[in-house]
Amino acid sequence: MAATFTQIPPVVSGLNTVIIGCFDITLITGAYITENSINDQYELGTSNIFLEEYTEGGSLLRIFVPILSASESVDLPTALHWTTDVVACSAVYTDVVTDESGATNATDPRFTEDGDQILTILTDSPFFGFIYLRAEGVIPTVFVVHKVQVTICGD
Repeated sequence: MAATFTQIPPVVSGLNTVIIGCFDITLITGAYITENSINDQYELGTSNIFLEEYTEGGSLLRIFVPILSASESVDLPTALHWTTDVVACSAVYTDVVTDESGATNATDPRFTEDGDQILTILTDSPFFGFIYLRAEGVIPTVFVVHKVQVTICGD
């Protein structure tokens, strides 16, 4: 997993200086970004993947691939926005995990995330089901798991 850190300037009040860092987060939440460049690329015909908000059964979004191909990628920060209880901090790690607990990394080779916040999906055969994305801050015990419905259509 690759990490990116946000430098937060110190808050100065009188003689006291308080430095707030991303190590202080206690909560991460995520939201689907409706206006995203992935869907723009799909509409222009330069991508074979479409995203939409999908909240049935506890899901956050749906990834739809209408035509079989070798693989497709989703730049997760383009599709999902993570916020924390510390301003200017966000999720820095993402993984595909087996379930809502987020405890175990998934081993299904169709869905991979190599620490760069790019979800790669093998799209050479039809699939309908769910995957779970875990997003965490710089402290591994503070994370959120998103349920994502995936549809890969065939002929």
